[in-house]
Formats: sequence, structure tokens, C-alpha cells
Amino acid sequence: INLVHIYKSLVFFFKLKDLEFKIKINLLSYLITSKNTIDALLKSTIHLPENYYSFNSSDGVETFITLYYKQKGVNTYSFQHGMYFNFLEPIPVDVINFENFVADKMLCWGRYSVDEMRKFGINKSRLILFGNPKYNQINPYSRSNTTFKRCLVSLSRRQYNEGNYKLLKIVQSIKSDIVFDIKLHPSLDITEYKNKVPSDKNVTLLESSELLSDLFLKDYDFIITYNTTAHYEGLVSGHLTFGYGYQNDGAILFEEFNNMDKLEDLLIKYNDENELLIDNRIKKFIKYIFKIEKKIIAPNNLAQRSKIYYFERS
Repeated sequence: INLVHIYKSLVFFFKLKDLEFKIKINLLSYLITSKNTIDALLKSTIHLPENYYSFNSSDGVETFITLYYKQKGVNTYSFQHGMYFNFLEPIPVDVINFENFVADKMLCWGRYSVDEMRKFGINKSRLILFGNPKYNQINPYSRSNTTFKRCLVSLSRRQYNEGNYKLLKIVQSIKSDIVFDIKLHPSLDITEYKNKVPSDKNVTLLESSELLSDLFLKDYDFIITYNTTAHYEGLVSGHLTFGYGYQNDGAILFEEFNNMDKLEDLLIKYNDENELLIDNRIKKFIKYIFKIEKKIIAPNNLAQRSKIYYFERS
């Protein structure tokens, strides 16, 4: 226990105005923990590797570890762990990935992420077009039904509840026999959403803990996503994927709709479209989002080959 850190943090605590007590306590706890972490690193005798790779150098203890290694002259890198783009209002907390990017270089998933980071003002010399081992191939698009019959809808996190509700109203109003399976984001309260999904509609709330990656293996005719990386995962898995554009964070989408009329137009358009043409469009779009290669060096192999020292998050 460092009493000096506690005292200085308490002084900061009592200077905070117009914040809820709970938030102030959280800030106090984080400040003390941060100071203790920095002290521990400065006093440590950690092995100094040639390279250090962090899961995310912009957030948490990895920020301090990255800065420590930079101070010691170690080359520091950060893996991209989500889609980075220039966010629109209201700006989410995710902007920290730009504003607090402290590693020397970022391993980017694709050209799109590189372009977005350069727009934000990050020098291109810090951006490496690396790819993502999870998305190193695109499954071909195909459909077993001549008309759209079944759709998976992936909702966004709690921050976007308003948009989630609006999206549910849209799919419930679609004038067709399409069955919509609703997949909740882990941050959402299933009890709350049960009240939003009437049992007399062609809409089913998925209550299982089944992962999206497993759901993508099922025979859905198309997928709808909202403010989530799942939009790109759906396309990579070989599914026609539409993005709901309400309060879009600023992400580029394969096809976007904001109301029922636009969604119905997309269904008509793609119901009659040639499968091969759709497949080619999806591949062209995804190759801009992800660097697609037949072989990509996975992080563990990369660590072995480059004498990398990195931490894994539990």
C-alpha cells in the first residue's frame, strides 16, 4: 500500500465536481491502481525482449506495459481487436483506440482500417497491413431457397438500445413470411427484450448462449446487423448481410437501410440478383475490410519467429 498515492488520489477525488459518487469512487480506485502499476513496472526487472506485442495498447494495464517497454527501447506493437473508424456523434468510448494509441505500430486488419486511421491523423509509418488470422478466407455466397425465408438479426450493445428497439419494429412490420431470429448482444437484458418481441409475429428471440460464429454456420438466407463487427463476420461466412444504419458509428457497410421501405427494396433487389454477382460483390467489399491471404502468420507463430514477448488477456 502506497500512502502517498492514496493521499494524492483523495485530493483529486475531492476536486471532482458534478459527478455521481459511484463514478468518483471508480475513478479513485482506477487512479490508485494505475499509480501502483506504474511504480511496480519502474521497479521491476522484467526481461527486455526485442519486440513486445499487446492485445490493445490503448486501454488498461497494457498501456502502462507498452509505455514501459518503449521507455526501455523495445519495439512495441498493438494488435487491432475491433473495427476502427472515424466515429460519428454521439462518439462512443471506442474512440480511445485512436486517441490513446501508444504502441509504435499497429497491426491492422485491412486497408480500410489503415485508411480510417490515417484520416484520424495517425502517420502511415505506424500502420502495418497485417490481416486477421480469424478471417483469412471468404466462404462463397450461396442460398438454398429461391426466396428469402429465414434471417438472423444481430442486435447491438446496451448503448444502442434505442436503435435496437427501432430495428425490432422494422422487422416486425415487414410484409412477408420471413422468419427473423433475434440474437441479443451479451450486454442486453433478455427479460427486457421479451417484452419487445410479441409471440404472434414471425420473430423469435434466441435465448440460448449460442455464439454468433456458430449461428453463422446455420442455413440463414440473409443476416441483419447493427453497429457490430458481426456485419463483416457475416459476409466472410458467406451470408448476404445488411447493416441497420440508425446512429451508425461511421462504419462502412455492404448494404445499409434505415427504415422498412429501404429494407424491402433490398430484399427485392437481392432476391432476383444472380448468386455469382452477389458473391463477387461480397468478396470485393471484404478484401477492402480484411487483408485476405491463403496463409497468414498467427500470433503464436509470429512470437516464436520474431522473439516477441506479449501478454494474453484472460
